[in-house]
Amino acid sequence: MFDYTILDVAIGLIFTYLFFSLVCSAIKEWIAGILSLRSKMLAKGIKSLLQDKTGEGLAKDLYTHGLIEGISKKSQIPEKALIGKIGPSYIPKRTFAIALMDNLGMLLPQNSSEEHYKQVEGQLELINKADIHIKLKQCLISLVKEANGDITKLQKNIEIWFDEGMDRVSGWYKRQSQIILLIIGLFITVSMNIDTIYIAQTLYHSPAARVALVAQAQKVSGQNLPNKNIDELFSELKNSSLPFGWPQKDSLSELLNTINLTQILGWLLSTMAISMGSPFWFDVLNKFIRIRSTGITPAEKKKAAGQTSAT
Repeated sequence: MFDYTILDVAIGLIFTYLFFSLVCSAIKEWIAGILSLRSKMLAKGIKSLLQDKTGEGLAKDLYTHGLIEGISKKSQIPEKALIGKIGPSYIPKRTFAIALMDNLGMLLPQNSSEEHYKQVEGQLELINKADIHIKLKQCLISLVKEANGDITKLQKNIEIWFDEGMDRVSGWYKRQSQIILLIIGLFITVSMNIDTIYIAQTLYHSPAARVALVAQAQKVSGQNLPNKNIDELFSELKNSSLPFGWPQKDSLSELLNTINLTQILGWLLSTMAISMGSPFWFDVLNKFIRIRSTGITPAEKKKAAGQTSAT
């Protein structure tokens, strides 16, 4: 008969990581909203893309353009917008392309009777006259030449260039978010004493705790990833069967004296696991629940029997 004990312990740990990952993500999103992290990262990406380190040149002109000012949080204040205080957290690629071309004087109707090389020359002249960084000029000149006088294709080229730049910004934001999640995860782990080693031992030696936690995990699996705010998560935390928390002690010194190397290792394991994010653990949980529902496979039974006979 298939022994579910180890599998149930693993499911309990995974569910614990999933739950606290959701808590960390909710706190991280709250912090990101308060500090305007997305807006700031976008502003950083725009300044990098336009080779405008100070944000006082073309980047400022772009942010104060009516199309982009209209999607900002409130009335635009240029010097604050590029810091990300009130600027948008997202700019559609079409909006960026049109605003940029308008600022450079290139948003003009195409003259179908004019030869392509003359249209290209006119566009290149506008770029060369613009007070922008030499590297940006090189970039835009290559996009103009590739479009070969086609204003629609030029806009499309700028949109693609913007998308590629925003992929890099997304990478920056993910790395920043990972660091924030790690810090939040460490704080929550220590403050709530989420010790992976202790949780695993508790679940292994307590059938009742395993059954309760697996039952909660099964309710979550097979559905969409839970999307709850901080208040909802902490409300569920009070009623959960998760084995965590500090023991009752008369003083802080007594509590600190209970800390040992095994517990610190358990905290580190929990912190690293929680910082991996809720989508990862939700996917892993679903896989483990499916394994539990099907039990051991015939191939595994045959393999196990072969190992037994060999010994």
